[in-house]
Amino acid sequence: MLATVLLWALNLTVTRYALTHGWHPLAYTALRYSSGALLFATFTFGSERSFRIGGRRDVGLLLAAAVTGVWLNQLAFVYAVKLTNASTVALIIGVTPVFAALGASTSGATRSRWPPRPPGRGTRSWSRRSCAGTRPTASAPSCC
Repeated sequence: MLATVLLWALNLTVTRYALTHGWHPLAYTALRYSSGALLFATFTFGSERSFRIGGRRDVGLLLAAAVTGVWLNQLAFVYAVKLTNASTVALIIGVTPVFAALGASTSGATRSRWPPRPPGRGTRSWSRRSCAGTRPTASAPSCC
């Protein structure tokens, strides 16, 4: 967790430094994502031994996610850091999960219960809630 927070904080600091010391936003984005893609591909192939994707539908979803979730987000991030200060961008990025949850709840993509219901008295009801959507394996017993 500490490594994630440090990398996230360094992301804003290094990006702001690079953009204020001569890097153009698109050149910085290209270098950053090329090195990130190379690291990710190395890690993926090292752990999975292939780059196989489920089917044609999955390729379309992957491309749509890459265009909207990565490319458009990165362009907005780099130009925001260039045009404003890093603390404002950090605040906006920090609040993004809240807006994503509100948007998903409003659009009907997820059902949210507010206020959240506390777990029941027994451990059985708690384990049912904490293991929702998991599948039992031979090494781990079923939660439900």
